[in-house]
Amino acid sequence: MNKSQSSSQNRPNNLNNTNSISDPLGESWLDAFNQFNGRIPTDDDRQDRLFSLLHNGSGLNGHWVDEDWNRYKQDKTLFWTARKTWKKDVSILDFDRFISHLEQLAAQYNNKPEKASEFSRAVGLIWGGIAYDRWITVALLRAAVGDHLLQLNEGTQGWLTKYVDDANPAHHWAAAFLTGFYYGTFVSIVASTTRDIAQYLTGLGGTKEDISLGIVGAKHGSSFKQNTKATAEGIEPYLLLFKQIRQDLQQK
Repeated sequence: MNKSQSSSQNRPNNLNNTNSISDPLGESWLDAFNQFNGRIPTDDDRQDRLFSLLHNGSGLNGHWVDEDWNRYKQDKTLFWTARKTWKKDVSILDFDRFISHLEQLAAQYNNKPEKASEFSRAVGLIWGGIAYDRWITVALLRAAVGDHLLQLNEGTQGWLTKYVDDANPAHHWAAAFLTGFYYGTFVSIVASTTRDIAQYLTGLGGTKEDISLGIVGAKHGSSFKQNTKATAEGIEPYLLLFKQIRQDLQQK
């Protein structure tokens, strides 16, 4: 099957009803994808799937139709790197769009605490470009195995400037969030800071903004995991996560 056919299978179709599933990359989608394509999906396919769930198509209720998939396929890299907008809305700040996308992603998992791991891995895949099935090694090293994976660029408007050193601060946050979720605050901060210092010493980057954002992202990931285990106490981990992100990262 060619890429166009592969992209068409990513279209939500009957899987678009989030009340019937709680994992957009789970068994239902995997089975449908494999049946249509005769192969298991790659991380590129997973990214296509998730992008289509975060951005409305031109069909009924925002469903993607063939015209949307063709448009996406033609300029995929431009859409992911923000050199081209899927749907222009100048009234929404970049930070608010980032939060909105996080909320939409959480809704795909029905905000279920038991799906926190899958949600966190999807965050790493979308914004960090971190391979979905190799997250343990990749996340800890803070670099994607196969660095061809795209990172969704959400821009800088509305972010606190002390955390911004390039055009896409979300990717720094996402990697630290994922490591914080799986390894805790301390290990994530050590890994993130060590990498950033090494980059600084070799002239490849590594700024105080990177280090600061890595610390915050690690705390968010670790807190999110802890909160998913405390739902019996009436805690809503996803809502708390979004609140923490706004409090810590949004320009007042």
